[in-house]
Amino acid sequence: MSLFNFKKSNQEKPSAEKIRVNGSYDIKVLGSGCKSCQTLFDNLLTTVNNMEISAKTEHVTDLTQLALYGIMTTPALVINGTVVSTGKILKPAEIQNLIVKFNGDK
Repeated sequence: MSLFNFKKSNQEKPSAEKIRVNGSYDIKVLGSGCKSCQTLFDNLLTTVNNMEISAKTEHVTDLTQLALYGIMTTPALVINGTVVSTGKILKPAEIQNLIVKFNGDK
């Protein structure tokens, strides 16, 4: 007879409730195509998929296009034409927070 039960529970942890936002989005990652820019783009795709939102995503590497946004550091994240982050590799949770914040500012 065992005094302690070290068996793992077969019950799954409850999943986090998905955050719902309205509308469709045009979200771009601006950067040269370096590893940091690609990581941000991958994190963006993960976020869009997890949030199940309607979004056109694009990784812009053309220097002429980058200059139009007036950014000085990459990678940069642009939501519906507004630069919301520069010089950081945002994690999916951080991108989600920006999308939610942008949704609330409409």
